[in-house]
Formats: sequence, structure tokens, C-alpha cells
Amino acid sequence: MSVNTVRKYVAELQEQGLIVTEPTSIITKDGHKHNGTLRCTILPIQNAVDLHNQQQLRRLEETAERMHTCRKLDAGKKHKTGSPPEPSGAGPVRRGGTAQ
Repeated sequence: MSVNTVRKYVAELQEQGLIVTEPTSIITKDGHKHNGTLRCTILPIQNAVDLHNQQQLRRLEETAERMHTCRKLDAGKKHKTGSPPEPSGAGPVRRGGTAQ
């Protein structure tokens, strides 16, 4: 499996709240510090369930707000004063010419 593929799946697990990662480092015998491996800690599943539920609730609230805004806009359009709408099927009125 390629490094980019592993990175992608680890990032997805982090976003879903299933794991937490932290980099490690090692010190060699001659005293040089090097990057170690990525330490992954598996989190309790309830954390992921709670996070998912919060995201779903946020999406639902955003959708409800958009629907509420659309309804307000539609209601505002219906109450505008001005010329009455044209009957359905009526096209623009032609002036000063002959019918073709």
C-alpha cells in the first residue's frame, strides 16, 4: 500500500473520531534525533457515534434554515405590489409591426 493511501485512510479515521495520532521520535546510539513512527490510539466507539450524531444534527439545522429562508423569499415575492402577472401562455405584446 502506498504512503499516500495510508495517509488518506489515517486522515479519514481521524476525521471520524475513531483514532488519535501523534508523531514519535527516536534517538540513535550516536545521539542523533530522527522521526519515529506515527503512534495511533484507538478511541472509544461512543466518541465516534457522538461526533457523527452532532454532524447529522448540524446538517439538519442548516437544511431547515435554508428551507426557512427560501419560504420567506417566496412569501416576499408573492406579496410584492406591481403589475399583475401575465396569464399563462401569453407572450410579449408586439407593437408597431405586422404579425408574421
